[in-house]
Amino acid sequence: MSIIITIVNHIAIIIIVLQISLINCYLPWGRNLRVPVVGVVTTPLLDWQFIPLGMSMNLATTPSMLSIASRPMNFWDRLNNVYNYIKSHLLFSAEASNQVCSMKKYFLLLEDIDSPAAPLNRDVSLVLVNHEPIISGLQTFGPNIVPVPGLQINDRKDKLPEV
Repeated sequence: MSIIITIVNHIAIIIIVLQISLINCYLPWGRNLRVPVVGVVTTPLLDWQFIPLGMSMNLATTPSMLSIASRPMNFWDRLNNVYNYIKSHLLFSAEASNQVCSMKKYFLLLEDIDSPAAPLNRDVSLVLVNHEPIISGLQTFGPNIVPVPGLQINDRKDKLPEV
């Protein structure tokens, strides 16, 4: 870890762009290097990402990502939606608790991290979310979340043009 930080100190880093997915173990790089982090979410927001990003999820009208229900929902769809939402939070917390121990071990500035989703609201300055209103429905987002319809990460190995 100290070798990486020594190398990084000789390079001018302005911003870090990371893909936010399940367990966000790379987000504390921004805190350690003292640069802003921009997160990219190529799927619609997962159920456990709403609250750490400062958004509330209205389970009465918005189907969970893991739910098979669609709008409009009846009583049983809403009940199933709440069940899936709570179940996904519990499973995510159980699986991600080991990752928090590793993050505390390798990132020295993380004494205050106690939950797996805690780095989201502290270390991410901007989040670009793949959200198509026609498919996913209308939704309000926080000030640091920008919906980008059709966002995809292309892993082609094309070289950048010489300047």
